[in-house]
Amino acid sequence: MVSEKSYTSKQYLLNCYRKKPREMSFAADNEIIYNIWKSILINKLKQITGISNMRPCDLTPQLLEEEKFETYTRQKFIIQTELDVYMPFYILIPNHKTGKLKTVIAPHGHASYGKAGVAGDCNIPEVQEKIDFYHYDYGRKLVEQGYVVFCPDARGAGERMEEITVKSNKENYFASSCNALNFAAMSLGKTLLGMQVWDLMRLVDFIFTLDFCNTDYLSCVGFSGGGLQSLWLSIFDERVRKCASSGYFYSFESAILNTHQCGCNFVPGLWNLVDMGDLATLIAPRKLYIEVGNSDSQIGELGMESVKGQVDITKSAYRLFNKEENFIFHTFDGGHVAKFELLADFLKN
Repeated sequence: MVSEKSYTSKQYLLNCYRKKPREMSFAADNEIIYNIWKSILINKLKQITGISNMRPCDLTPQLLEEEKFETYTRQKFIIQTELDVYMPFYILIPNHKTGKLKTVIAPHGHASYGKAGVAGDCNIPEVQEKIDFYHYDYGRKLVEQGYVVFCPDARGAGERMEEITVKSNKENYFASSCNALNFAAMSLGKTLLGMQVWDLMRLVDFIFTLDFCNTDYLSCVGFSGGGLQSLWLSIFDERVRKCASSGYFYSFESAILNTHQCGCNFVPGLWNLVDMGDLATLIAPRKLYIEVGNSDSQIGELGMESVKGQVDITKSAYRLFNKEENFIFHTFDGGHVAKFELLADFLKN
């Protein structure tokens, strides 16, 4: 006999979250205290994400293909990010541009078809429909504005899906191996998030070898899961000077326990340490642009109230540096889509 009552653990987990204050929440009142707190927290985050036990290796970059379009050229490269771990990515280079170009890394999120969606490279109608709906082709739009743009495949997505995922999802263009990878990674003292961010840090290493990239203005722009990667890359790698994250900013209490069930969101012990706003303070005083739709279902059941609470935490760090103008929080009428309505000015200035 099936019971009509559901005996879930959700309330128990919420109670656990609410009873224990965040151990490393932002509370600095001067730059010296901030820098000490930041150093301690960054080290803890590297440990729990597994980044502290990852090691660089030769990048061994290879140019695999090149295709010229009307306004830009698309190159496909592959680099080695860890020993025997390879990341394919597109470089979108504006035609008729000379000298060093302002450079943007544009990581993808879910249901984007990996790097191809962000680069606007798709001839599959159902995928193109998703790209158009979410405005996922921000990489292509940025190269048409004159930026050189790097569009990588994250571990578990695009050409980096695991074989078992590919075999069981032959007709599912939006599948990923996120959960399978994170379960295995956590059992080895690593995380999917840590591996994804590590790969982006190695991509930054590669970018710094290219004479046509102006690394003084290196930016990272991402939506949804790409916003997650943009935020975390900017936390760990201060070579990123500007971070733009759309569709990924909320309180963990509001969203993670209710909506974000992909493995890339989960890091052992993270919720005991900080909340989202605390994480974003680690980017201060560098430039940070956060964008959220006011009806985005991904921000969770507490809605914009939870978002604004996290924004206030982040603002306090920029206020500490007297750099409030470097933090832009923008909302728009709409749901979980990438608007980037203020992005052009943010990257230009």
